[in-house]
Amino acid sequence: MTTINLKKSKAGLFYLLIISISVLMTVSIWFWYAGKIDGIENEVKTNQQSNLR
Repeated sequence: MTTINLKKSKAGLFYLLIISISVLMTVSIWFWYAGKIDGIENEVKTNQQSNLR
């Protein structure tokens, strides 16, 4: 019985690790993508300002 419980706990830890890594990757990609969008918007704004001059 103890070996089955150990296997279950190891699998649970493994799944927790995979879930946490995937969440971290998703969050980091989302932040990177948001930063890229902000950078593009800033570039467009600066281009518009230089054209107005």
